[in-house]
Amino acid sequence: MNKNYIFSLLLSIALPGIVFAQSATVFDLLQARGVNEAVIETDLPTLLDSADSVETEVPGILRFTDEAGIERELSLEISVRGRYRLRNCDFPPLKLNFAKKELKAIGITAPQHDKLKLVTHCLDERYTAKEIVAKEALAYEIARILTPYSYRTQVFRIRYIDKSGTYPTQRRIAILLEDVDEMAARVGGQKCDTCRNPAPEELDPLAENMHAWFQYLIGNVDYNLAVAQNLKLVIREDGKQVPVPYDFDFSGLVSAPYAVPSGQLGQATIRDRVFIGQYASDAIMAHNIRQLALKRPDIEAAIAKAPLLSMGGREATQLYIEEFYATLETLVLSGDSNYYQRLRARYAEVLPAGATPQYFGLAK
Repeated sequence: MNKNYIFSLLLSIALPGIVFAQSATVFDLLQARGVNEAVIETDLPTLLDSADSVETEVPGILRFTDEAGIERELSLEISVRGRYRLRNCDFPPLKLNFAKKELKAIGITAPQHDKLKLVTHCLDERYTAKEIVAKEALAYEIARILTPYSYRTQVFRIRYIDKSGTYPTQRRIAILLEDVDEMAARVGGQKCDTCRNPAPEELDPLAENMHAWFQYLIGNVDYNLAVAQNLKLVIREDGKQVPVPYDFDFSGLVSAPYAVPSGQLGQATIRDRVFIGQYASDAIMAHNIRQLALKRPDIEAAIAKAPLLSMGGREATQLYIEEFYATLETLVLSGDSNYYQRLRARYAEVLPAGATPQYFGLAK
């Protein structure tokens, strides 16, 4: 049976309207077309020695050439961040805190969005480190394809220069994430740092379900809606909360060598897919299944042109995505009802720590 015909039979539900606020920020400047090289100069020994104190900021400089060919130099404060990566990486992830006055001086109209996260190379081994970063950048791109509730990113080749002269200059790739307040404003809401264990009626059900589908597609269970682990909850103007995901190195798509499977969530290997989204009706599931089918060409195109990903990494990623769509096709061919129950059938009793059973259709 023709696959396009199968998906065309599924129920379609309109997505809620979203207002995108736009303003010129430092991330806009750094994401401009052609800006993919940068230099970070700082006191690396002091920065790396501060790994036990994420509050410590070390002065530094960011240099780059902008889209117009103008050489820029911005002062900033750099701190280490993260939890697992902070303890286990050879090089920690970073937070870049720019000076608002300096941003204003160069014409940035929204200087309040001055704090950007940098996903760094983690491992010293160059090839493996590059593959991890390139695949995680692809995961962010897939999130943007599937849902507007996602972070903008930019992949950079960064030269790290140690002002103290202790460490040799090294050139690695990294992912820049936009400021969280900027992301929240762009999708029509505000971040909620105190939101925990949201009830189903507090969430946009379509957005929560698509978030769960995205995590399932990349094979990631390293997130928790109840405690806002590896996601940011944004409250829209209509009062509904939407999850915005980040941090995908424990996903099957990335398959970082230091990632370990979650046995308590049903994984035997890091590439095992387990759907841990909240209960969703057939109408919502059918709508998002159709969206996933429609977005497949865009996802495969993103894999084909993923920057800095090796040919072997590209082929492995394509096969992993094909496995997902084979599962999706089987789900559709098996019937037009009970999508959620059938998808979760293998691990029906599995719940993330802190989750409420009734949200997963297990209790009243």
